[in-house]
Amino acid sequence: MSKKGRFALAGAVLTVPFVLAAPGAAQAHATCLELPGRATGCVTTSHTGVSVCDSAADGWGARTWYKTTNGVTDHVGDADGSGGSCGSESPLGGGSITSYRVCAGPNNTDRECTQWVTA
Repeated sequence: MSKKGRFALAGAVLTVPFVLAAPGAAQAHATCLELPGRATGCVTTSHTGVSVCDSAADGWGARTWYKTTNGVTDHVGDADGSGGSCGSESPLGGGSITSYRVCAGPNNTDRECTQWVTA
């Protein structure tokens, strides 16, 4: 299924059997959060991987912001926009992801964001 097809569902919060291959982390099913019409961000059920996929070819970028058990707040971005691949990483500084949100905007700004949710 194409990336656009995967993210055509409307809704604020989705839990899907999405496989995330975060660097250094085992593959696991993920909990995902959608910024409708813009992007989807996911956190693995092990809370050790995070991803973001930009779903709109609109010149805006997408980011999944996350907070960890060791007090780090960071984000992962989708470097190629809606070009087909997504961004993913393990939490900066280790720790487990405790909460996350998805944002989008032009020039690395966050013009639209979901609310923070517990991972």
